[in-house]
Amino acid sequence: MTSNIVLSPKPYALPSVVLNDYVRFSRPGVYTVQVQDSRVTSITTRMGTPSERLTLASNRLELTILPADAKWQQDQ
Repeated sequence: MTSNIVLSPKPYALPSVVLNDYVRFSRPGVYTVQVQDSRVTSITTRMGTPSERLTLASNRLELTILPADAKWQQDQ
């Protein structure tokens, strides 16, 4: 997830991200997923001073992982 976006009060949605590249669920259940990123820097930093690091957090997303059915498992 790399880009040079200037943050504003208007929400910004990243292009589609394949969650399986980052998280793997090994058991059925209800999970809450939230992404935090601290690779954000302030653009108001003056020349020659260290950039202020910010940590941004996404909205929380609740996922329900269902048990695989027998036919699906057989086809895999």
